[in-house]
Amino acid sequence: MIFKKIIYKIRGLLKVCIDSPQYKDFNDWQSVCSVLGESSFWKNKNTKALDLGCGDRIQNPFKAEKAYGVDLRNDLSNSLIKVANLSTQPIPFANEQFAFISAFDFIEHVPRILTGSSGSSLDTFFPFINLMNEVHRCLQPNGYFLSRTPGYPFSISFTDPTHVNHIDEYTFVNYFSGMLLGKTYGFKGEFEVVRQGWEGRYLITLLKKV
Repeated sequence: MIFKKIIYKIRGLLKVCIDSPQYKDFNDWQSVCSVLGESSFWKNKNTKALDLGCGDRIQNPFKAEKAYGVDLRNDLSNSLIKVANLSTQPIPFANEQFAFISAFDFIEHVPRILTGSSGSSLDTFFPFINLMNEVHRCLQPNGYFLSRTPGYPFSISFTDPTHVNHIDEYTFVNYFSGMLLGKTYGFKGEFEVVRQGWEGRYLITLLKKV
């Protein structure tokens, strides 16, 4: 009996160690993105980038030839920025339009679950899953998605009351990189996690469309 308890405690400690954050740095993400954008694979391809939740300034970390944006605000005068609520609406661009998509301080604002009435029943939606489907749809084959978000377990992830989607080191790995967990909830694509790490309290994740 004592031996069995010891085994259970050891197993528990191992699971805690495996599930704990690794806190690897990704401070050089800007140079990594720049190198990827300028690689021979993308040369002479008139590359386009899309920045999600861009506000009034489109970011273009991959140095694409053309950069577009999507934002909730409808008071922006930039013709390259389209208006959409990406928690409930699709990305307003056609399939495979972009070599690169980025999201800075954005996905933490996208709900994980929403419910709405349809006739006499309640429907459950998964906006974050749907957003990742949209990112996959709009990316060209071998395209890249960069996310920079306040990450768990740092308090910055929870302090802002508009942060409703708390991301940790295992979110993209477990749900969007080909494992069955994401597909169970409706994720239809597949990404390769190219690199992931921390810049201070921000989790930087670089994904490649498979």
